Amino acid sequence: MNKIGSANLCIVMINLKIILAKLQMLAFGADFCYYVTVRADQKIQTTERGA
Repeated sequence: MNKIGSANLCIVMINLKIILAKLQMLAFGADFCYYVTVRADQKIQTTERGA
């Protein structure tokens, strides 16, 4: 019983690590998208001013 319990705990911990890794990737992706969008907006504004 104890071995099964510890094995289940390991599986839960691994799943949590995978979920956390996915969340970190999502957060990084969101930051990256935001950064690219802001940069694109700045470029559009500067080209409009130049023209």
